Amino acid sequence: MRIIALLAILACWLVFPIAAAAEKSQLPVAIQGYSVVSYFTQGEPQLGSTDFAVEYEGKNYLFTNEAQQALFESDPKRYKPRYESCPFSLTLGMKLPLDPLNFKIVGGYLLLFHKSDKMDGLEGWQKSGLSHEELLERADKSFTLLTF
Repeated sequence: MRIIALLAILACWLVFPIAAAAEKSQLPVAIQGYSVVSYFTQGEPQLGSTDFAVEYEGKNYLFTNEAQQALFESDPKRYKPRYESCPFSLTLGMKLPLDPLNFKIVGGYLLLFHKSDKMDGLEGWQKSGLSHEELLERADKSFTLLTF
């Protein structure tokens, strides 16, 4: 009986981490796999690796190394993008997808902007004539309205 119980415990011990890893890998990858920490520490986007993945708020965030991973884990809200849509498009009452290569850090927040043939959100943000604070306030209001 003890052998069966020990085998059952051993099986659970081996299977649950595998199941958890499989579940984690099914989560969407945040911002196309770019390390959110690299924007702050390197001043540019760098592709992360699944070797340094962290699940946060239903997404896998990837990092280039253990140091970036540790920084994110210590304060994920500091590093994750402020919005899941282009902040400039939000000021216009729209939700447009992000381009992780089109970014700006404003007030300690990572802002990722849309970029297409029709619109460059970062360019629009910079040429709007409004302060960063006014734009963030407008984006916050629109984000709240568009997500409910």
